[in-house]
Amino acid sequence: MIEIFQAVSFHFNLWRDDTHIGGGSYQQLAVAERLSRGEDICWDDWRVQQQPWCYSEAQLQTVLTELFSLFDDLCQAMPEPPEFPQKTFTQLDCKTLLTQIPEPVTTMSKQVNFSERYSALLKQFPKLPGKSRAKVSLEKQVKLVTGFPYPIGYNPNFGGSFTLYCEDFAYPHMHIKFEIKQQVTFWFNLFQDNNEHSWVGGGNYHELAVAERLSKEESVSWEELHVVQKPFCYNEEQLQALLTEIFSLFNDMCKTMPEPPIDWQPN
Repeated sequence: MIEIFQAVSFHFNLWRDDTHIGGGSYQQLAVAERLSRGEDICWDDWRVQQQPWCYSEAQLQTVLTELFSLFDDLCQAMPEPPEFPQKTFTQLDCKTLLTQIPEPVTTMSKQVNFSERYSALLKQFPKLPGKSRAKVSLEKQVKLVTGFPYPIGYNPNFGGSFTLYCEDFAYPHMHIKFEIKQQVTFWFNLFQDNNEHSWVGGGNYHELAVAERLSKEESVSWEELHVVQKPFCYNEEQLQALLTEIFSLFNDMCKTMPEPPIDWQPN
């Protein structure tokens, strides 16, 4: 996925069928590569987002040429999906996830029982057997979402998503984004203020649930991290119920941390 503003953001993900093996922004991939080599990284290496900037068509052409060349090399390095020779959750997996989702986020998650509540939603809204095409239309999605008291708008780019406009929100350090297909994917991010360069941590709700469990020193399997679990909605009533529960959970997270973690210092 590519997002082009003045800053150009690139994201890479590796899959086998419906199983997410791993990925992230190109900056996250670069940091993960350094971690895998045993190098030390500082807080700024991970948190301060570094992206190429383009102010003209010629610059954008150059960046895209180089980045697609890099992507092509990645594809040639792995022309077939991996066979999962090692389905073990390693210490590197744990370190990487808890670097992405650090203590302020996992502490907040534990206080609202995030993992348990998200697990309950997965059971309440499962994927049905077969290949049903039933889903909620975009018009009804927008109507349902705008019925909640949050400044959330719809962005049609990159497949379409709903995003909270932080500057118009009472808790501008809290950010939520979601995509509604049949499966509904939610992301949460925490900032030290409403500046995107002050990111503390976050991820999709599946990752947050796993990170919370790891922070409680629970045992986590490879499948529990990589086989991404999402709630499914096939009609308007299901989506209404799911959004009600998700916004209730998000509201509890906001009340748990009404002010940004200004004094938090990473390890």
